[in-house]
Amino acid sequence: MENTEKTKEQFLIEIDQLKTKVAELEKSEAGLKQAEVVLENLPVGYNLFDMEGKVISVNNIARGYFGVSEDDPLTDYRFFDDPSISDETKKKVRHGQMAIEERYIDYHAIKNHKMYESTKSIQDKLFIRLVYKPYGPIGNPLGLIVIIQDFTESKLAEEELKNSEFLLKESQTIANIGSYDLDPSSGVWRSSSVLNNIFGIDEKYKKDITGWLNIIHPDDQAMMLDYFQINVLTNKERFNKEYRILRISDKEERCGSATFDRTVS
Repeated sequence: MENTEKTKEQFLIEIDQLKTKVAELEKSEAGLKQAEVVLENLPVGYNLFDMEGKVISVNNIARGYFGVSEDDPLTDYRFFDDPSISDETKKKVRHGQMAIEERYIDYHAIKNHKMYESTKSIQDKLFIRLVYKPYGPIGNPLGLIVIIQDFTESKLAEEELKNSEFLLKESQTIANIGSYDLDPSSGVWRSSSVLNNIFGIDEKYKKDITGWLNIIHPDDQAMMLDYFQINVLTNKERFNKEYRILRISDKEERCGSATFDRTVS
Protein backbone atom coordinates (compact mmCIF):
# COMPACT_ATOMS: atom_id res chain seq x y z
CA MET A 1 0.00 0.00 0.00
CA GLU A 2 1.35 3.44 -0.93
CA ASN A 3 2.40 5.51 2.07
CA THR A 4 0.53 8.84 1.88
CA GLU A 5 1.59 10.10 5.28
CA LYS A 6 3.14 13.55 5.47
CA THR A 7 4.91 15.51 8.15
CA LYS A 8 2.82 17.75 10.37
CA GLU A 9 4.51 20.81 8.89
CA GLN A 10 3.66 19.80 5.30
CA PHE A 11 0.13 18.98 6.37
CA LEU A 12 -0.44 22.40 7.95
CA ILE A 13 0.98 24.23 4.93
CA GLU A 14 -1.45 22.38 2.66
CA ILE A 15 -4.31 23.13 5.05
CA ASP A 16 -3.50 26.86 4.93
CA GLN A 17 -3.43 26.76 1.13
CA LEU A 18 -6.72 24.89 1.09
CA LYS A 19 -8.31 27.32 3.56
CA THR A 20 -7.36 30.26 1.31
CA LYS A 21 -8.85 28.59 -1.75
CA VAL A 22 -12.07 27.64 0.00
CA ALA A 23 -12.38 31.11 1.54
CA GLU A 24 -12.37 32.55 -1.97
CA LEU A 25 -14.96 30.11 -3.19
CA GLU A 26 -17.38 30.19 -0.29
CA LYS A 27 -18.40 33.83 -0.84
CA SER A 28 -21.41 32.60 -2.78
CA GLU A 29 -23.60 29.50 -2.81
CA ALA A 30 -22.20 28.56 -6.21
CA GLY A 31 -18.69 29.06 -4.88
CA LEU A 32 -19.42 26.79 -1.92
CA LYS A 33 -20.42 24.06 -4.36
CA GLN A 34 -17.10 24.57 -6.12
CA ALA A 35 -15.33 24.32 -2.76
CA GLU A 36 -16.99 20.98 -2.16
CA VAL A 37 -15.65 19.72 -5.50
CA VAL A 38 -12.15 20.84 -4.52
CA LEU A 39 -12.40 19.08 -1.18
CA GLU A 40 -13.90 15.91 -2.65
CA ASN A 41 -10.79 15.41 -4.78
CA LEU A 42 -8.35 15.68 -1.88
CA PRO A 43 -6.22 12.59 -1.07
CA VAL A 44 -7.30 12.93 2.59
CA GLY A 45 -10.62 12.93 4.40
CA TYR A 46 -12.60 16.10 4.93
CA ASN A 47 -15.81 17.21 6.63
CA LEU A 48 -17.51 20.55 6.01
CA PHE A 49 -19.81 21.96 8.73
CA ASP A 50 -21.81 25.11 9.30
CA MET A 51 -21.25 26.97 12.56
CA GLU A 52 -24.14 25.13 14.22
CA GLY A 53 -22.19 21.92 13.68
CA LYS A 54 -24.48 20.54 10.99
CA VAL A 55 -22.91 18.53 8.18
CA ILE A 56 -22.68 20.26 4.82
CA SER A 57 -20.44 17.78 3.05
CA VAL A 58 -18.24 14.75 3.74
CA ASN A 59 -15.96 13.16 1.17
CA ASN A 60 -15.72 9.41 0.60
CA ILE A 61 -12.33 9.07 2.24
CA ALA A 62 -13.68 10.46 5.52
CA ARG A 63 -16.77 8.26 5.20
CA GLY A 64 -14.45 5.27 4.83
CA TYR A 65 -12.51 6.23 7.97
CA PHE A 66 -15.68 6.37 10.06
CA GLY A 67 -17.59 3.58 8.31
CA VAL A 68 -20.37 5.84 7.02
CA SER A 69 -22.38 4.89 3.94
CA GLU A 70 -22.22 7.15 0.87
CA ASP A 71 -26.02 7.40 1.05
CA ASP A 72 -26.11 8.60 4.67
CA PRO A 73 -26.69 12.42 4.75
CA LEU A 74 -25.73 12.51 8.47
CA THR A 75 -28.62 14.85 9.14
CA ASP A 76 -28.73 14.01 12.86
CA TYR A 77 -25.02 14.44 13.51
CA ARG A 78 -23.90 17.57 15.37
CA PHE A 79 -20.23 18.47 15.62
CA PHE A 80 -20.57 20.17 19.01
CA ASP A 81 -22.40 17.17 20.51
CA ASP A 82 -19.68 14.68 19.53
CA PRO A 83 -18.06 13.36 22.77
CA SER A 84 -14.99 12.23 20.80
CA ILE A 85 -14.04 15.86 20.15
CA SER A 86 -12.39 17.61 23.07
CA ASP A 87 -14.03 20.58 24.79
CA GLU A 88 -10.89 22.61 24.10
CA THR A 89 -11.22 21.98 20.36
CA LYS A 90 -14.89 22.95 20.39
CA LYS A 91 -14.06 26.15 22.29
CA LYS A 92 -11.37 27.12 19.77
CA VAL A 93 -13.65 26.44 16.81
CA ARG A 94 -16.45 28.59 18.28
CA HIS A 95 -13.93 31.45 18.53
CA GLY A 96 -12.77 30.96 14.95
CA GLN A 97 -9.43 29.42 15.91
CA MET A 98 -7.67 26.44 14.37
CA ALA A 99 -7.33 23.27 16.43
CA ILE A 100 -5.46 20.00 15.95
CA GLU A 101 -6.15 16.58 17.45
CA GLU A 102 -4.38 13.25 17.08
CA ARG A 103 -6.23 10.18 18.34
CA TYR A 104 -7.70 6.81 17.59
CA ILE A 105 -11.26 6.91 16.27
CA ASP A 106 -13.51 5.78 19.12
CA TYR A 107 -15.86 3.42 17.29
CA HIS A 108 -17.32 2.30 20.62
CA ALA A 109 -18.41 5.88 21.41
CA ILE A 110 -19.90 6.24 17.93
CA LYS A 111 -22.10 3.19 18.49
CA ASN A 112 -22.78 3.84 22.18
CA HIS A 113 -23.94 7.45 21.60
CA LYS A 114 -25.71 6.52 18.34
CA MET A 115 -24.08 9.44 16.53
CA TYR A 116 -24.59 7.76 13.16
CA GLU A 117 -24.65 4.32 11.57
CA SER A 118 -21.14 2.91 11.19
CA THR A 119 -20.02 -0.33 9.58
CA LYS A 120 -16.85 -0.32 11.69
CA SER A 121 -16.31 -2.76 14.53
CA ILE A 122 -15.46 -1.43 17.99
CA GLN A 123 -12.24 -3.51 17.69
CA ASP A 124 -11.09 -1.58 14.60
CA LYS A 125 -8.09 0.72 15.12
CA LEU A 126 -7.52 3.83 13.06
CA PHE A 127 -5.24 6.61 14.29
CA ILE A 128 -5.96 9.98 12.69
CA ARG A 129 -4.77 13.56 12.69
CA LEU A 130 -7.59 16.10 12.51
CA VAL A 131 -7.08 19.75 11.62
CA TYR A 132 -10.10 21.96 12.39
CA LYS A 133 -10.09 25.17 10.36
CA PRO A 134 -12.95 27.72 10.58
CA TYR A 135 -13.54 29.50 7.26
CA GLY A 136 -15.08 32.87 6.41
CA PRO A 137 -14.52 36.39 7.75
CA ILE A 138 -12.15 36.69 10.71
CA GLY A 139 -14.16 36.88 13.92
CA ASN A 140 -17.34 35.77 12.16
CA PRO A 141 -16.66 32.32 10.64
CA LEU A 142 -19.29 30.83 8.36
CA GLY A 143 -18.35 27.23 8.88
CA LEU A 144 -15.70 24.68 9.62
CA ILE A 145 -13.43 22.51 7.50
CA VAL A 146 -12.07 19.37 9.14
CA ILE A 147 -9.20 17.69 7.32
CA ILE A 148 -8.44 14.12 8.39
CA GLN A 149 -5.33 12.07 7.65
CA ASP A 150 -4.68 8.42 8.46
CA PHE A 151 -1.52 7.98 10.55
CA THR A 152 -2.25 4.43 11.72
CA GLU A 153 0.82 2.85 10.14
CA SER A 154 3.32 5.19 11.78
CA LYS A 155 1.44 5.12 15.11
CA LEU A 156 1.42 1.32 15.27
CA ALA A 157 5.12 1.25 14.35
CA GLU A 158 5.81 3.75 17.16
CA GLU A 159 3.82 1.64 19.64
CA GLU A 160 5.56 -1.54 18.52
CA LEU A 161 8.96 0.10 19.04
CA LYS A 162 7.96 1.28 22.52
CA ASN A 163 6.69 -2.21 23.40
CA SER A 164 9.92 -3.78 22.13
CA GLU A 165 11.99 -1.33 24.16
CA PHE A 166 9.86 -2.03 27.24
CA LEU A 167 10.19 -5.82 26.84
CA LEU A 168 13.94 -5.54 26.29
CA LYS A 169 14.30 -3.40 29.40
CA GLU A 170 12.17 -5.79 31.46
CA SER A 171 14.09 -8.86 30.27
CA GLN A 172 17.41 -7.16 30.97
CA THR A 173 16.23 -6.18 34.45
CA ILE A 174 15.11 -9.73 35.23
CA ALA A 175 18.33 -11.28 33.89
CA ASN A 176 20.50 -8.45 35.27
CA ILE A 177 21.92 -7.84 31.79
CA GLY A 178 22.94 -4.31 30.91
CA SER A 179 23.41 -2.81 27.47
CA TYR A 180 25.57 -0.02 26.13
CA ASP A 181 26.38 1.88 22.97
CA LEU A 182 29.96 2.93 22.23
CA ASP A 183 31.35 5.45 19.77
CA PRO A 184 34.84 4.00 19.09
CA SER A 185 36.16 7.21 17.55
CA SER A 186 35.49 9.32 20.66
CA GLY A 187 35.42 6.60 23.31
CA VAL A 188 32.12 7.97 24.62
CA TRP A 189 29.53 5.39 25.65
CA ARG A 190 25.90 5.31 26.76
CA SER A 191 24.48 2.72 29.11
CA SER A 192 21.11 1.31 30.10
CA SER A 193 19.70 1.76 33.61
CA VAL A 194 20.49 -1.91 34.34
CA LEU A 195 24.16 -1.45 33.39
CA ASN A 196 24.29 1.74 35.45
CA ASN A 197 23.12 -0.30 38.42
CA ILE A 198 25.70 -3.01 37.75
CA PHE A 199 28.48 -0.40 37.57
CA GLY A 200 27.10 1.52 40.56
CA ILE A 201 26.84 4.78 38.61
CA ASP A 202 24.15 7.24 37.61
CA GLU A 203 23.49 9.35 34.52
CA LYS A 204 25.82 12.09 35.77
CA TYR A 205 28.82 9.77 35.62
CA LYS A 206 31.31 10.71 32.87
CA LYS A 207 31.07 7.92 30.34
CA ASP A 208 34.33 7.91 28.41
CA ILE A 209 37.37 5.61 28.31
CA THR A 210 38.78 7.05 31.54
CA GLY A 211 35.42 6.61 33.24
CA TRP A 212 35.24 3.02 32.03
CA LEU A 213 38.77 2.24 33.26
CA ASN A 214 37.92 3.67 36.69
CA ILE A 215 35.14 1.08 36.97
CA ILE A 216 37.45 -1.81 36.07
CA HIS A 217 39.29 -3.62 38.86
CA PRO A 218 42.81 -2.12 39.17
CA ASP A 219 44.41 -5.52 38.46
CA ASP A 220 42.50 -5.76 35.14
CA GLN A 221 42.84 -2.17 33.91
CA ALA A 222 46.08 -2.56 31.93
CA MET A 223 44.83 -5.78 30.35
CA MET A 224 41.52 -4.22 29.31
CA LEU A 225 43.10 -1.03 27.97
CA ASP A 226 45.49 -3.09 25.80
CA TYR A 227 42.61 -5.27 24.66
CA PHE A 228 40.50 -2.28 23.68
CA GLN A 229 43.29 -0.40 21.88
CA ILE A 230 44.90 -3.37 20.08
CA ASN A 231 42.20 -5.98 19.55
CA VAL A 232 39.20 -3.70 19.10
CA LEU A 233 40.48 -0.41 17.68
CA THR A 234 43.53 -1.60 15.72
CA ASN A 235 42.56 -5.14 14.69
CA LYS A 236 38.84 -4.28 14.48
CA GLU A 237 37.89 -7.42 16.38
CA ARG A 238 34.55 -7.94 18.07
CA PHE A 239 34.70 -6.83 21.70
CA ASN A 240 34.12 -9.97 23.75
CA LYS A 241 35.92 -10.10 27.07
CA GLU A 242 35.38 -11.11 30.68
CA TYR A 243 36.77 -8.81 33.34
CA ARG A 244 36.30 -7.67 36.92
CA ILE A 245 34.88 -4.36 38.12
CA LEU A 246 34.68 -2.43 41.37
CA ARG A 247 31.29 -0.75 41.57
CA ILE A 248 31.71 3.02 41.90
CA SER A 249 28.99 3.40 44.53
CA ASP A 250 30.18 0.78 47.05
CA LYS A 251 33.45 -0.69 45.65
CA GLU A 252 31.87 -4.15 45.56
CA GLU A 253 33.84 -6.48 43.27
CA ARG A 254 31.92 -8.14 40.48
CA CYS A 255 32.87 -10.22 37.48
CA GLY A 256 31.11 -10.22 34.12
CA SER A 257 31.58 -10.19 30.37
CA ALA A 258 30.98 -7.55 27.71
CA THR A 259 30.41 -7.79 23.97
CA PHE A 260 30.34 -5.13 21.29
CA ASP A 261 29.19 -6.05 17.77
CA ARG A 262 29.39 -2.80 15.85
CA THR A 263 32.14 -2.58 13.23
CA VAL A 264 34.93 -0.25 14.25
CA SER A 265 35.84 2.30 11.58
